[in-house]
Amino acid sequence: MTAMNDQQVTPVVLGSGANAYGLVRSLRDAGIRPVVADEHRGPVFFSRLVAERWLLPSLKEEATVAGALAARLARLGTQAFVIPTNEPWVNILNRHRHELGPRVHLPLASPEVVDLTLRKSAMHRWCLGHGVAQPETMVFEPGRDWEALLDWAEARLPVIIKPDTKGLGDEALGFPTAEFHSASQLRQWGRGWSPAGPPCTILAQRFLRAPGVTLSAWQGYRSPGGSLFMAGISKLRSRPPRLGGCATAWVFSAGEASRQTAVHFLETLDYSGFFDLEFLIRPGDEPPVFIELNPRPGMPNYIATIMGLNLPLLGLAHCRDQGPRTSRIVTGRPGCWVDMISDPILALSGATAGGRRWTLRQWLASLRPGPLVDAHANWRDPLVFLAACARLGLLGLAHLGKTRRE
Repeated sequence: MTAMNDQQVTPVVLGSGANAYGLVRSLRDAGIRPVVADEHRGPVFFSRLVAERWLLPSLKEEATVAGALAARLARLGTQAFVIPTNEPWVNILNRHRHELGPRVHLPLASPEVVDLTLRKSAMHRWCLGHGVAQPETMVFEPGRDWEALLDWAEARLPVIIKPDTKGLGDEALGFPTAEFHSASQLRQWGRGWSPAGPPCTILAQRFLRAPGVTLSAWQGYRSPGGSLFMAGISKLRSRPPRLGGCATAWVFSAGEASRQTAVHFLETLDYSGFFDLEFLIRPGDEPPVFIELNPRPGMPNYIATIMGLNLPLLGLAHCRDQGPRTSRIVTGRPGCWVDMISDPILALSGATAGGRRWTLRQWLASLRPGPLVDAHANWRDPLVFLAACARLGLLGLAHLGKTRRE
């Protein structure tokens, strides 16, 4: 796409969940009211901080929703800077980018790189070819030997099972990730798919569990010219809600080894656009272990703005060929990002990695020191938090009904 130097540019955020709200808050902090578009009325549709709300067809109807988006963008009256917040949107923009017209700027890498990042099995093979450390992994594809995958996983317990993609034909699996700590648990799940196995590609990975192992992530934006802006954070409590929503809590800190690995990784891949890049950090001198690269802003992307990097504003400036050419990386600041709807429930109930049950005092103490940023709660925008609570409650009721039927 060509640079947009002289004309007005309207940010259009595709999605209405927590990561979309982070972008909306960042842009509003800069005095910009973006457009929000999605296939359903998520919490951000109730925000006072947006200029317009576009309800579009289902993302499963790829050609239809791409056409509807193109028509909306054509009627916008300005240039558009379109930011996808989930993988189905990334896939649609990547496959239909030429249909959107010359007035639309997409913060995406090349089509080949986007296709690579959308599939974990492809990224696994890329990492093998480029010497990037990753968990011991086995890939299962439909038609392969399902029992061989279960035997492999049982010999390496605990393991994590995850679909190859997020929302691109893998819905039948029923979860974004699942941990299995016992052979009986694994085999009970596996028998539900026997003898052929799931109808989608999955990855089984040995779960790295040891004292001092932490999950670090980089929320960032890399311009087509190679300028890199990213904020390093670390996960305070593992295991996100099974009903969807947000990763539970992050602190504003990531180490030097993770920073160096992230910079080298993005340069080698020749990546551009927004990203959420995750590594497991092990004690000692062992290299960080690659977990995943999400080719869109992550759930806690508003952290970067709190730490001094307004990523959507930086992306918007670069699309107008006015962005800074000097990279900037921040980490090691006091502060915590949290989802007040789910995090206290998960922490106090013990639904975290290792089954640790937090007391209320321990949970409150874990959120200090520094500023506290909530995924949805914003005193200027109370309906977003209420809508997020209602959404989680409805998901919970649906999950309970499904469990009872089974």
